[in-house]
Amino acid sequence: MTHVSLVPVTSFRSTTYSYGLPDAIELGKALNELAPHVIVYGIGGKAFDEGTGLSIDVERAAEEVVQKIVKEVGGRNRRFSHRVLYSL
Repeated sequence: MTHVSLVPVTSFRSTTYSYGLPDAIELGKALNELAPHVIVYGIGGKAFDEGTGLSIDVERAAEEVVQKIVKEVGGRNRRFSHRVLYSL
């Protein structure tokens, strides 16, 4: 029996922190588990210094993204309920 690897060994890294969106999509394809469509929400940051909290702009953007996700998921599943929990 010949083993065929759908995910090349070279794609494995020492941590999952180095995986990005393209890696996740390719993994979904390889596992035949990719959704018919994928929606990506992103928020760009300005400062990434240690100890720097979220800026007001990022806080607002995060809340906007949460509302869009809730609307998207809620539109697909009327039984969906949500509670947003985060600490700033």
